Amino acid sequence: DFSGGGGETLLLYNTTPSSKEKRCLLLGLGKEEEVSIESLRCAFASAVKECQKKGISKINLVVPTITELRNLTVEECLTGVAEGILLTNYRWEKLAKLNEETVLLKEVCLVGILPKMLEVMKSCGHIAEGVYLARDL
Repeated sequence: DFSGGGGETLLLYNTTPSSKEKRCLLLGLGKEEEVSIESLRCAFASAVKECQKKGISKINLVVPTITELRNLTVEECLTGVAEGILLTNYRWEKLAKLNEETVLLKEVCLVGILPKMLEVMKSCGHIAEGVYLARDL
């Protein structure tokens, strides 16, 4: 049921009672040679949309490693991931009162990121805040 195509998602439920994780969302990135910043942005946007549909506000995210994505630098990979998450995780507050069912991500735990790599994510966060402001205006 899951081929790994770019932006494809498959939500699996864990029925093991002792497991902390109740769900696992598989996210397709497409063919390795075709992965780009834009394809990562779109794929991770798909993951956020799936979380919003299911009302999930906290996720643990395993970030693809640069050895898996040989045609991108670490900064490019993280930029695509961060922008896909941050730019999709937005709700216009005036519309929010009319459309209450949209659940935004409140917490994202990045698995596989070294502390020094967080600077790229923080930079994308600042850019996203500017985009949010422009959308609000």
